[in-house]
Amino acid sequence: MIAALLGAVPSRPAATANVRTAVVVLGYDPCGHDWERVVWGDARAGLLGRVPQGVLVAASMRAELLVLGDGRVLKRTSVPKSAFGEKDVLQAHDGLARPDPVAMLTLRLAELGGFGGALARLPEERLRHDLLPRCIRAHGALNTRDEIARALELCARGGFGRLVLVSSPTHAPRCARDASALLAARPELRDVGLLVFVCASHTSFTKDEGADAVAILEPPHRSSRGDADPRDVAPGAGEVPETAGTDAELALHRLVARSLRLEPRARRELCARLAQLLERLETEVSAIIY
Repeated sequence: MIAALLGAVPSRPAATANVRTAVVVLGYDPCGHDWERVVWGDARAGLLGRVPQGVLVAASMRAELLVLGDGRVLKRTSVPKSAFGEKDVLQAHDGLARPDPVAMLTLRLAELGGFGGALARLPEERLRHDLLPRCIRAHGALNTRDEIARALELCARGGFGRLVLVSSPTHAPRCARDASALLAARPELRDVGLLVFVCASHTSFTKDEGADAVAILEPPHRSSRGDADPRDVAPGAGEVPETAGTDAELALHRLVARSLRLEPRARRELCARLAQLLERLETEVSAIIY
C-alpha cells in the first residue's frame, strides 16, 4: 500500500489517537473499460481493485467512515434478488447491470480473503459487523475534482482529521493534483488539522497498468533540459516560427492542457497529426545522430 500525504503540516495537529479517519474510494464509470477488474480486482493474481483496497485501508487505519463512489450513474433499474440483492444497480451503455459498490462489497465480503496478504488476515465477521455499518455509497459527482471536493466538505462537516482517497494507479496522480489544488483554495481545512492522503489500488482502467503509464507534465524548471526554451530544437528539426507564440505559450504542459480541452473529433485529428510529426522528427534526428 502506497500513500502520499498532500498539503502542508497542519498548524494545529491533533493527537494521533484522536484523529477520525474517512476513506473515500473514487467511483468508476459503470460504462468504463473492464469495470469488474478496476472496481473489484483479480483475486487469482492478488491484484486489489479500488473497493478491496479501500477496505484494507479502512480496516488498517480503523476508519470511522468508508465511502464508495459509484461513478457516473446513467440509469437505475431493479434486478432480481439472486443477482445483486435488493440494492439499486448501475445500468451501463453495454446493457450490463452492474451493482452499486456497497451492494457488491456486502455480497462478496467473503471473497476478500481470496486476495491473500493482509486482507486474508481480516476476519469476515469483523468486517461485516464493524466495517459494513460504516460504509455508504456516494453518487452524483460531476467529475473527479467535484467528487474530491465533496469528500473534503464531508470531512469538514463531520469533524474528520484524516482523509484517504483511494483510486487506480493511473488515476491516483490526478486525484493528488485535484486534492492539492482544492486544499490550496481552502487553507482553513489545513488549519483545523485535516490531512489528505492518496492511495493507489493495483488495477487500472487501461491496458497500461501502473503509474508509469501516466505522463506528468510540470511547468519547466530545469533549463538544462531545454524545456524552458522552445527555440532550443535539435539540428535539422526545423525552427519555431516567430508567429507561433511566446515561450510560455509554447511550453509543453500548456499545449497539452489546451489539447485536452478540444472536442473529441478535433483531439483525434490532433493526435493523428502529432503522431505523423513525431515519426518524421524522430527519423530526421536519428539520421543526424547516426
